[in-house]
Amino acid sequence: TGTSREPADSMSELAEAFQVLPGTRSGILSVALQERGLVISIAGSVLFAPGEVTLKPDARVYLDDVARKLQDVELPIMVEGTADREGNPNPGGYTPWDLAALRAGAVVSYFVERHGIPGSRFVTIGYGSAEAAERPPDMVTIVVLRKAQ
Repeated sequence: TGTSREPADSMSELAEAFQVLPGTRSGILSVALQERGLVISIAGSVLFAPGEVTLKPDARVYLDDVARKLQDVELPIMVEGTADREGNPNPGGYTPWDLAALRAGAVVSYFVERHGIPGSRFVTIGYGSAEAAERPPDMVTIVVLRKAQ
């Protein structure tokens, strides 16, 4: 029936809406429709200085674009942060795990405080490792989860 296709169709429409954002043309932002949901990845170097958890002023341009598209989405949203990929001394004194989690939290806080998206719709995850080679690429990933999850 048509109702079984609606979630996939609405997810495809949502993906199309994100794929037209300016950051996708420059490669700063990538959008993919995966089994877990719509995955939006933003280069960490655009959002944060090395070892820092405070958003760069320029980051707001990309996050504002994403937030506007998320305003009317009624699905749960997972924000995944990572530590810096390159081994640096972390001038803020954060462990890689703290750095990753605080970065995810900074993005969620921005969406909640600046754009009024309900905080109850978000979950944050930080991916850190003591070994720089084992860390995922430096980015923040925003996943709009499918209802089934």
